[in-house]
Amino acid sequence: MRRMAQALDPQIPAGVHNQVLELFSLLFERIGQNRIMADIWCFTPGIFPLIRSGATDIRTKILDIIIKYILPLISNIPDIQKAFIISVIV
Repeated sequence: MRRMAQALDPQIPAGVHNQVLELFSLLFERIGQNRIMADIWCFTPGIFPLIRSGATDIRTKILDIIIKYILPLISNIPDIQKAFIISVIV
């Protein structure tokens, strides 16, 4: 999972980002909210920074993933709330 987050590095082409985000969607769908919450620290370092630097279509996919899978869990983890707000605003 950590390697998937690393594949979202801004230096990597948008096509790779697109495929990794599809994998994140499939993974999140299968593992469920409890596991996402337990491993959220592995996912967010790749997803949140790409909101600022990704292409427009990549940003849309990231926000879709965040709204569907991560946003319902954010209320339980204040540190993730801060990281999300900073990544969206800055």
